[in-house]
Amino acid sequence: MKKLLIFAVIMAVSAGYVYSATATRIDDEVRRKMDEIEKSGKKGTPVEKEITIKRGAKKEEPVTSGVRESAYIQTLAALNITGGIIEGGMIGAACGLIGYSQSMNRDVNSLTTGAIIGSSVGAGLGAILSIIQANTQRYSASNDFGYNLLGGLFIGSVFGAAGGAISYGRTKDLENVSEGIGYGAAIGSSLGFILAFVEMMLPEELRSRASGHAFNIRGTADRAVLVYEKRF
Repeated sequence: MKKLLIFAVIMAVSAGYVYSATATRIDDEVRRKMDEIEKSGKKGTPVEKEITIKRGAKKEEPVTSGVRESAYIQTLAALNITGGIIEGGMIGAACGLIGYSQSMNRDVNSLTTGAIIGSSVGAGLGAILSIIQANTQRYSASNDFGYNLLGGLFIGSVFGAAGGAISYGRTKDLENVSEGIGYGAAIGSSLGFILAFVEMMLPEELRSRASGHAFNIRGTADRAVLVYEKRF
C-alpha cells in the first residue's frame, strides 16, 4: 500500500513537472511567434473569413441583360403608344379648330373627328418609334418627340391665337381666333415633329454638346416651365 502511495506521489510530481515544462515550452513558442509577427509587420492584418453556402439554399439565377432590355423596350413601347394617343388627340383637336371656325364655331364634329384621327395616328407613330428604338437603342427619341411636339403645339397655338386676336380686333369675328389657333397648332406641331426627327438622327457626339432636348420641361418651386434650348 505504501509503495502504491509513493508511486502515485512520484507520478503526480512527474506529471506536474512535465505539464509545467510543456506549458513553458508552449509559452516560449507562442512568444517567439509573436515576436516574429511583430518584426515582419504582419500584426493587425485582417483575417479572411470563409464564406459558407447553406446546404439546400436556392441559388438565384442571374438576370441577363437581354431580359432587362426586353422588359425596358416593352415598357417604353407602352409609354410611346400612350403618349402618342394623348398628344395626337390634342394636336388633332387643335387642328380641328380650322374646320370648327368654318362652321362659325358651331359644329363640334370637326373637333371630335380631329381628336380621333390624331389619337389613331399618334398610336401608330408611337408603335413605329418603338420598333426603331428596339433596333437602334435610341431611347432618348421618346423624349425628343414628346417634348418637341408638345412645345410646338403650345408655341404654335399661342402665336396663332395672337394672330387671330389681331384679326378679331378688325372684324370682331371669333372665328378668326379659332382659325388662328388651328393653323398655329398645325404648323407648330409639324415643326416640332421635324425637329424631333432631326434630333433622333443626330450622332451622339453632337447631342452631348447640348443639354437635354430642343424643348425641355423644367420644374421650379411652384410650377413647371416649358423652355427652348438655343443650342439645338
